Amino acid sequence: MGTHGNQHHRFNSHWRNTFNSVVATRHLFLSPILLKVMPKGRPTADSQEAVPWPGWPDDEPEDEELNSSVAHRADYLAILWTPERQWAKIQPWLQSQGYMLRPRFRQGWTPSWKSKTTGKEISFREAEDAIPHDNINASATIDAVRTSDGRRVCLKRVPCRAEDSTEVSILQFLSKAEHRKDPRNHAIPLLDVIRAPDHCFLVLPFFRTLMSHEEPYNTIGEGFDLVSQTLEVKTKHSLARPTIDHRVGIGLVARTPYRSQVWRLLSPKARAHRINPRDISAANILMDAGRMFPHGFHFDSITRDKRGRSLSGVRTRTHVGGVRYYLIDFGESIRFEPSDSVLIDVWSRASIHPPETTGEDRPPYDPFKADVYTTGETYRKMLVNEYEGYFNMLLPLIDSMTATDPNARPTVKEALEKFGSIKASYSRTALHARIRPPFSDPENAFERAFSSGWHWTKQLIFAVRNLKW
Repeated sequence: MGTHGNQHHRFNSHWRNTFNSVVATRHLFLSPILLKVMPKGRPTADSQEAVPWPGWPDDEPEDEELNSSVAHRADYLAILWTPERQWAKIQPWLQSQGYMLRPRFRQGWTPSWKSKTTGKEISFREAEDAIPHDNINASATIDAVRTSDGRRVCLKRVPCRAEDSTEVSILQFLSKAEHRKDPRNHAIPLLDVIRAPDHCFLVLPFFRTLMSHEEPYNTIGEGFDLVSQTLEVKTKHSLARPTIDHRVGIGLVARTPYRSQVWRLLSPKARAHRINPRDISAANILMDAGRMFPHGFHFDSITRDKRGRSLSGVRTRTHVGGVRYYLIDFGESIRFEPSDSVLIDVWSRASIHPPETTGEDRPPYDPFKADVYTTGETYRKMLVNEYEGYFNMLLPLIDSMTATDPNARPTVKEALEKFGSIKASYSRTALHARIRPPFSDPENAFERAFSSGWHWTKQLIFAVRNLKW
C-alpha cells in the first residue's frame, strides 16, 4: 500500500508539473495576443498597483540661481528644475494610469553620465537624460510612453476637472469617429483623458513642432501644401447664415511645448457647431513627421533624436510623400451655439493680435475675421519672411488677409480661391523647384549647378518611390 501510494504521489506530481509547464508555455505565447486584445491606454487592475493622486505640487520651491560652485556643465544638467521636480513627483501616479515618463523624471534617478552601473563612461553630451525639460510650457506639457503598447504620446496638464474644461469638450467633440473620418479635420486627435480630482491630463499624439530649422521646406510645393491644408474648405458644407458660412472652418495646428500654430479647417460638422480657434500661429501647428526622422525626435531638443543624439538622416516632406498638419491648443477656443452672436468682447492671450482686438475702447469684434488676420500673418512669418524671395507670390493674398479693416479681409472661401489661382499658375514640375534653407551660406555658380542637379535627381527618385509627382 505504501509503495502504491508513493507511485500515485509521483504520478500526480508528474502531471501537476507537466500541467504547470503547459500553462506557463501557453501564457508565454498568449501574452502578445492578450496585449493586442486589451484596451490601449490604461493598465488592468492587476498590472499596476493603485497609486493615489498626490496633487499637483504647486508649492514646489522656485529655482534659485545656481551656486557659483556649480561650474561644470555636467553638474548643472544633473539638477532638476521646478517643472521637472513637479512632474517627477507625480510620475508614480502617471505610471499607475498607464503612462511612463522619461528616466530623468523617475524616482531615484541617477544621471547616466554619473552612474557607475553602466560599466562604461558616458559623456553628458551623449546622454538622453541630460536634456532638461525647461521650455516655456514645461509645467503644462511633457512627453511619455503609453505602457500598453509603447506608443510615444504628449501629456498636457489642464488644472481643472475634465468636465469643467472647454478645451476637453471641444477636443472630445472633434475626436469623435464621425469627425475623424473627415480628411479636412485637422484638429489634433484626443487619445485619452487621465482624470484626477482637481486636474486632468490630455493624452495627445507625439507630433513635431514647426518651430525648427532642422527640417526646412525643400520645394515650393511643400510650402504650398501648408497653405492648402490650412485653408481647404468645401463650400457645399457652408452654414445657413451667409455672414459666417466661410469663416468658421479656419484653424491651425501646434506643438506641445510651443505657443504658435496653424490649423487646417475643421470638419463640416465642427464648422456647423461654429468652433473658433482664436490662437492661430506658427507654434500651434504640428506635423505628423514620424517618417521624416528615422531615429525619432526629442521632445525637449529640436536638434536631438529620441536617443539624445544629434539628428541624422532627416528626410524631406517630399521624400516621405508629404506630411499632415494638425491644429493644437484649444485653450482659447470658443464654441458658438446656432443662436449666438459671433461678436465677442474678449481679451485675447493669443500670440498674434489683430488690430480690432487691442485697445481699451475697442468695440466687440468678429473672432472669425480675426482668425483670417492671424492666419495671414502666420503665412507671412513662416514662408515669406523665413524663405526670403521664394514665396513672394503669396503676398497679395497675405496682404488682403491682414487688412487693418476686418470687413476688407476675404472670407476663407475667397482666400482659398485666390490661393487656388496662384497655385494653378505653377506646373507640377515648377512646384518641385528647389528652395535653399534659411541661413544657408551663399553658393557660387558651380555649387549652385551641382546642388540643383542633385535636387532634381532626388525629386525624380522620390516621385518613382511614392508614385506621386
